[in-house]
Amino acid sequence: MFTEFFAIVGLCTTIAADILGGNVDRNLYPNTAIIKSVDYASDNFIISTSTGIEYTLKGVEDWEVGDLASLLMYDVGSDGDITNDLVIELRYSGFNVDF
Repeated sequence: MFTEFFAIVGLCTTIAADILGGNVDRNLYPNTAIIKSVDYASDNFIISTSTGIEYTLKGVEDWEVGDLASLLMYDVGSDGDITNDLVIELRYSGFNVDF
């Protein structure tokens, strides 16, 4: 629990430093994902972006397989490497009937 708290505080500090330093446009970007699986027992769900990168997130709430999500991503300052980017915000944006 404390590890998660310190990780969140560290991330917030890093993002705040980027905002104050004027690096917002460079470090934040939009993305879209689809919900691939939902595990209500563990309260986790997996999203997949159009590039195939998957993220496991906590807080199932009302998410269902096939839901589409708009993401706000943070690139942690690593130019060109999207494998370590973080999901900062996740919003419902529809459902894929073909899923």
